[in-house]
Order: sequence, then structure tokens, then C-alpha cells
Amino acid sequence: MNMTAALSVTAAIAAIVICTDATATAQRTFVASYGSDANACSRALPCRSFGAAITQTSPNGEIIVIDSAGYGSVTVTKSVSIIAPAGIYAGISVGGGANGVTVNSAGVHVRLRGLAINGTSGSSGSGVDVVQAASVGIEDCTITNLGQYGIESDAATDVTVERTTVHGNQAGGIVQMGAGRLTVTGSRITGNANTGVQAYAGKVTIVHSLIAANAVHGVEVDGTSGSVWLAISASTVTGHSGGSGIGVAATSPAYADIANNTIAGSGNGIVVGGSKADIAGNQVVYNVLRGVYAVGAGALARVTGNGVFGNATGFDPVGGATVNTPGDNYVRDNGTNATASTPDSLL
Repeated sequence: MNMTAALSVTAAIAAIVICTDATATAQRTFVASYGSDANACSRALPCRSFGAAITQTSPNGEIIVIDSAGYGSVTVTKSVSIIAPAGIYAGISVGGGANGVTVNSAGVHVRLRGLAINGTSGSSGSGVDVVQAASVGIEDCTITNLGQYGIESDAATDVTVERTTVHGNQAGGIVQMGAGRLTVTGSRITGNANTGVQAYAGKVTIVHSLIAANAVHGVEVDGTSGSVWLAISASTVTGHSGGSGIGVAATSPAYADIANNTIAGSGNGIVVGGSKADIAGNQVVYNVLRGVYAVGAGALARVTGNGVFGNATGFDPVGGATVNTPGDNYVRDNGTNATASTPDSLL
């Protein structure tokens, strides 16, 4: 091979290497306040935004935040984790018409940890909008001041929310539109301008959480889009003067298991409307209207071992509703302990 031919082969190989490097992705990428989106998003040469980093991250990879800064909104269409370690502020400021994080790809698994998502405009979208995915985990995040919801799930997705604060959002705290599964653990859903947690279909589990001072309801399942199931335990639901602490509506087959909670200081404590609920071991206290309100034909409330006191009315089944009880509830010191339609065994 002559010298000219050798040089041509060498140049071709170099071009292939450069092209491969330019289009390659990494299992772990990095963002930093001093980064540049023209960088390779490596530890030594980090990117500046989540949007740039995700294009250079392999499926099932991780984006790691190096230091405190704002990193911009991002659309996620692959399985990936976005992680801010403890002690680092990883902000996403959300302006008009935008979401903080949009997850939109069937079958992907996404994890968000340690993010601070904040709306800067009343016309902003949701903090986390799950359009489609297999699963989305939201851990140790703060999601505040959005024009729409803090967290919105539109699909049959498994969404878990752990140790997260959802506060001050206009349309509500967390909403599940589709027939998915929502699990909320150790979180604070407070001060939203509508309902704290609302489900139109699917399954909702809430454990060890505070749901407080939302403008309408604390938790509402209304089944507009399909059958809906709620289990809430070991939580505090308080301060919903505009509605109910926990409401189970009648628009579709609905069932609730409400156990070992404190439900206080709302309009009604628990409302069961045309649906079924097992209500056990709760403290239902100091609600403005009723402690337990069962309303409408087909409504069935099975009440066991609850403390119900300080409400205007303790128990009030109306309109053909049924209340079943073994008689071991503590129903005292309400304005009216029970209406005439309540079985004597309640007392």
C-alpha cells in the first residue's frame, strides 16, 4: 500500500471514530452550574441542562446533578433516573404553558429524586405530567406553585410518590386521570387551590402522609373514568373547610378502605356517596358538619372502632344509605351524635 492510500485509510478510520463518539450515549451523565450543553455531559465536562443531558444518556441510565442550580424543564421518552443527591438544590422553573417534567413514552420506567419544581406563572402546566409510561417514581421532591397540578397521571401508569411535598398548585395536588396505580407514602399534600389527591379511575394507596388545608377536598375518588379503589391509612387529613376530608363519590363503582387515620377540621369528615367504604380505627373529630356522612341509595358504610366526637353531627346516613356496625364506635360529644336513621348499635 502506498503512502497516499495509507493516509486515506487512516483518515477514514478517524472519521468513523469521531462520528461514533459524537452520537454515543453514556450510562451515566452529569449536569452542573458551570457546565455547557455543548459538552459531552461527562463528570469532567458536564452539561448545563437536563434537556441536553437526556439526549446523551443511554436507556436505563442516570443523570446526576453535581451542584446546586436550576436545570430547566425536560421531556423524558426513555427509561432514565434524574437524581439530585441530598444537600443539592436541583431546580426546575416552570413558565407559562410548560410542564416541569413530561414523561411520554409507553413502557418506560422513570425515577425522579431530589428535584425542586416551581411554577413561575399562573399559566404554567403541571409539575410532573405523566402522559404515558410503565412506571414513574417521584422521591424527595418539592413541587409547588404550578398553574395546573403538582403531579398529573393521564395513563394506566404505576406512579409512586415518596417523601415529597406538593404545595400551592392551582388545579390540585395530585390527580390520577387513567386506570393506573398511585401510591403516596410519607408525603405532604398541602395548601393546593383545589383537592389534595383526586382519582377518576384506578387504585390509590396513601400511607403515613399529611393532607392538609387544600381548598376543596383532602382526598376524593369519584370514578368518572372507571372503577376506583382507595386505601388510606396512618395519615392525617385536616383543614378542608370547603369540602370533605375524604370523599367516595357515586359516579362509578368505588370502594374505600379508610383505616387508622385522623380526619379533622373539614366540612364533612368522611363522605360515602352511592359507593362502599370500610371505615375502621379512625379519629373523626371536629368537622364542621358531619363526622361520617353516607348519602344515596347504594351507599354502604361499614364502621368499626372509630372515635367520632366534636362534630356537628356524628353519623348521618340519608337518602337510602346503609350503615353497618358492630357497635364498638365511640360516638360522643357531637352536636347530634346520630340522626334518627342511624341504627342504635352505632352508639
